[in-house]
Amino acid sequence: MLARIIHWIAFLLIASSSYAEGISAQLSDQTARFFYSTQMWGQQAGPVELEIGVMFTEDEVTKDDTVLGNLGVLVRNDTMDSPIIISIGARGYYADVNNRYANIQVTGLGLGGEILMVPDTMGGLGLGLGLFIAPEVVTGLDAEGLYEYHVKLDYQVTPQSSVYAGYERIVAEVKGTGQDVTIESGFFFGVSLRY
Repeated sequence: MLARIIHWIAFLLIASSSYAEGISAQLSDQTARFFYSTQMWGQQAGPVELEIGVMFTEDEVTKDDTVLGNLGVLVRNDTMDSPIIISIGARGYYADVNNRYANIQVTGLGLGGEILMVPDTMGGLGLGLGLFIAPEVVTGLDAEGLYEYHVKLDYQVTPQSSVYAGYERIVAEVKGTGQDVTIESGFFFGVSLRY
């Protein structure tokens, strides 16, 4: 897993020199997740961002070796005057889940968004929520549905950087069984850079 992390950090550093708007890295006990985002074009409602993400899970106890990739397009109302930043859009998923409970591949197109509330009176402290849902009609391979949600506490260190901690859960419903397979569930710590 260390080799995967090093490769993705190198990719993010190289990619950040070409029109990057933001990079994020979040870690938990057995999981590493990275995001890269860039502004595709600006609109009156806010910038349209393209995001690329990858997550690796490796756990010797459960024999978990999962890879999840996502590609999203989000509209964001990122203004300096607003204490609330809202992003809405679509996120495509591909996951290869290999653990002692399941060996499946999942695709899906989720709709949803994220909200980050940073009141001026809180001195840079904010609360973030996110939810993306992909119902059966827009999932494929071994999935009949997929959802992702997270809750995080964010602290803005500088105008361009923040640290955060929170909880996230990503679940897919397996086709034909009605059972859910957890792709990721747990607490995380992260760092985000925007420029």
